[in-house]
This record gives sequence, structure tokens and C-alpha cells, in this order.
Amino acid sequence: MKNLDGKTGAASLWSNMGQGMIVAGRAVGAGATAVGRSAARAYRSVDPDLRRQLFQTPLLGLMGLVPTSRPDRDENSEEKSSSRHREIILVHGLAGHPSNFRAIERYFTHVAGRQSRAIDLRNLACLDEMAEKLRQTIADLSGSNGDGTPKKVELITHSMGGIVARLAMEDRDTRARVATLITMGTPHNGTHLARLADTPRTLDLRPGSPIMERLASQDFWDASEGPQLIALWSQSDTTILPATSAQWEAAQTHQMAGFTHLSFLLSPESWRFLARLLRLSTPNLTGQ
Repeated sequence: MKNLDGKTGAASLWSNMGQGMIVAGRAVGAGATAVGRSAARAYRSVDPDLRRQLFQTPLLGLMGLVPTSRPDRDENSEEKSSSRHREIILVHGLAGHPSNFRAIERYFTHVAGRQSRAIDLRNLACLDEMAEKLRQTIADLSGSNGDGTPKKVELITHSMGGIVARLAMEDRDTRARVATLITMGTPHNGTHLARLADTPRTLDLRPGSPIMERLASQDFWDASEGPQLIALWSQSDTTILPATSAQWEAAQTHQMAGFTHLSFLLSPESWRFLARLLRLSTPNLTGQ
């Protein structure tokens, strides 16, 4: 049986379905184009420094998959090296993880032949508890020289980790065991971004908090026997608001141009600069 247009019923059905699919496809395509344009506009409206940090975030997460490594050396050689060199302790930031320093650890190991270790602060609720754990770690790792004086350690900290380290330095014995404290993107004067959360940690990291007032009153950094304080900061750091809060008047300050908050951990330029600051002078560092 044929319809008035001369087509069979089945043929007419398939023709109508085909036309419907074409119309639907055009509508979906137009919608996808509109969504794509909206997404592109939204993407372009985000601060370029924040975009770069968002791109770096998955890479930082992948650091946890990178295995730790030790340089090839026999036990006697390692024992001599550990007695000759200062321990390097790494302190992560808010919502951070010890593996955040994996790239720095491997660089120090393979380029400078130096071991470093990151402590884990994730299960501690407040900054004072973290500072106490760091104090104990420093005491355990520093040991003493043959004349009874304490061996010194080097501290490399990121973000909140620098605040934890400065709180740990309130103890005189701990200060005596630390040669250098390097802070990277640390909110020495607090960060307004901490107002986006209401937890013990973020409350302490707000400008004007009791913790920040304690830090502001520290007067031992200029003392000859105190640790050397070095602060690395970047105008492109969108986590520290304002970015200049990562500076500190008593610190030797270095601006890392173009660094995001995560570049301090991920950029080879950062690794090389840290090695120079700690005078990890080996032939492999020449010219870098």
C-alpha cells in the first residue's frame, strides 16, 4: 500500500526519522557550540596565574606515584655522608602531603647526593600540635657533635609549613638546632583566602589571628645565634592574598618571578635555587 506521495509506509517512516535526526543533530550542535563559547569565555575570565596553578594541581597529585630513591653508595659511605652533612627536613602546607616534595627530594638525591625527608602533619588538628611534632623531629634528627653541641638541620617549608616552623622556633633549644629556615609561599602575615573556610587551621592563617600576632612579636631572628630565615615569594601566587604577605621583614627575601603557589614545588628553577641557598655545592650543580 502506498501513501498519497507515492511512498510506502515504511519508507515514509524512515524518511521522517532521518529528517528528525538531522534537526536534532543541528540543535545539539548549536547547543554544544553555545556551551563551548560560554566555557571559553569563562576560561578567559579566570586570572591567568590561577589557570596555571589549576593546571599544575594534577601534576602535584602525581608526585605521590613517584618512588623515593637513594643514591648508589655503600653503607660506610652513607654513614660518613650523613655525619658530614646537615639533615634536610621538609614541611608541607595546608591540605598538603609529604609527597609534595618528591621532585625536590629526587633532585637533591641525584644532583647533590643529599638525602632529605618530609614529615607528615596531616593528622594533626592545629598549628601548635604540628609545631610540637616538628620540634620533636628536629631533636631526633639533629643529634650532637663530639663537643656536646647540637648538630644543626636545614628546614625547607611550603605555605603553612613555614608558619609551623616559625612556631617551632619559639623553643630556644629548637632554634639552636636549626641553621636555615626557608619558607616558600608562606603567609607570614596571613592570607585572606583563609576566610573561605572555618577550621582551626584556616582560622589561624587569617590576618590578625592570635597565631599571626604571636609571629609578629618574634624578636629572635636578628640574633647572631638564631637561624637564618629566607622567604621566597611571588607576585603571581594567588593563594597568598595579598602576595606580599609571603615576605617577612626579618627574612632574606627573594621574589620568584612568575611562580604560582605550586611552582615552588614543581619548578626545576626552584630546585636549583634551593640547592644554591643551602650551598649544596657538587660538580653536578655547576652552571645550573
